Amino acid sequence: MTSYLVRRLALLIPVLWGAGTLVFVLLRLLPGDAVTTLLADSQNAGDIEQLRRELGLNEPLAVQYVQWLGKAVTFDFGDSLLSRRPVLAELRQALPISAELALIATSITILVAVPGGVLAAARQDSVLDYAARILSALFLATPSFWLGTLALVLPAYYFGWIPPLKYTPLLDDPLTNLEQFLLPGAILGLGSAAVALRMMRSQMLEVLRQDYIRTARAKGLRGAKAIRRHAVPNALIPLVALFGNEFARLLGGTVIIETIFNLPGVGRLTVDAVTKRDYPQVEANVLFFALFFVLINLLIDLLYVFLDPRVRYV
Repeated sequence: MTSYLVRRLALLIPVLWGAGTLVFVLLRLLPGDAVTTLLADSQNAGDIEQLRRELGLNEPLAVQYVQWLGKAVTFDFGDSLLSRRPVLAELRQALPISAELALIATSITILVAVPGGVLAAARQDSVLDYAARILSALFLATPSFWLGTLALVLPAYYFGWIPPLKYTPLLDDPLTNLEQFLLPGAILGLGSAAVALRMMRSQMLEVLRQDYIRTARAKGLRGAKAIRRHAVPNALIPLVALFGNEFARLLGGTVIIETIFNLPGVGRLTVDAVTKRDYPQVEANVLFFALFFVLINLLIDLLYVFLDPRVRYV
């Protein structure tokens, strides 16, 4: 186990280097740079060239890459070209917002998908099963931006109510914060639950056909108890990766939902930085996403050892 853990952690280096290098090159291939955004109204070529020198953007691409790589190794990403605040400070400010949204959405996904998939499989081809499959297909096919728009427009039109659109930290006012986050979290969670429910149902159907389930029932274990004790834990194992990766994806930011509900999370921060060519901010955000995804997948692999005794890593 120790050697496996060391090998997986060692893979962080090429993954982070590859992701950082790729985004570094792709950003420089885009037309324009941060100077174009900062001095959009300026017609003075001297001002533009001076600012480009101050930001180091007049250096050859290879020199810029070496400078960036040297700073990235020490996690020194410098200041944002637009806000002039430290890049990591901007990321720390946006991260709790996306983390809270991701946590609420993932919790709703688990609460809907697990019992829904279990009941649909336990009562295969019943009205409940068909209803669960139809609703999951419906949410799977419905765009989140459309649901988000309706969630704002319909309550405002019929009841004169809209959720708070100014971000309120959880510790400042928990009720207002939850009022702001529950609706977008539910939209994201139900969209993810559509996939997870179908997967849970198929895993349950497969497990229920295994010999050990038949043996448990033959020994007198009631159907509900056999499902709860033996079928559900085994069916949940493949879904651990789905839930973990879904949380990581949501933490990376859901730009459309964050924009609709005016949540200044990581997704909006990254898209704004890309649009305005804020190179340091984009590079720091991408490296954070890569690091988090690798660590989440490592954690999932380690959880398999505890969830399934048959799994061994050498």
